[in-house]
Amino acid sequence: MHFLIAQNSKIGKYQTLLKNHIFFNSLYLSFHLRVIRLKWLKILLALIVIGISSYGLVTNDYSYNLLSIFFLGVFFLILGFENLKNKKSQGISIFSIIVSIFLFFVTCISFF
Repeated sequence: MHFLIAQNSKIGKYQTLLKNHIFFNSLYLSFHLRVIRLKWLKILLALIVIGISSYGLVTNDYSYNLLSIFFLGVFFLILGFENLKNKKSQGISIFSIIVSIFLFFVTCISFF
């Protein structure tokens, strides 16, 4: 009953609008934080792959190539799901997911 009275008054309308505004702004902010986290995660994974590959090339020690392939698979998986979620070029996103599954398969076969 109190909710109906508050909603009919001007103050109640402003409170409802303010609650909706805060709710949608928090959704918008959380979406952008996820995008920023994915962006930093992709950069981190790319740097890990470059670092491991550079170490192998400089020292001629290729024992860490499996880690490089695994992190490259994770990178492609994130890239594929991100493009699929944004509805950008679905063919490339499906191809990225297939490549990541292949890289995980290669890593599992080589490890075991």
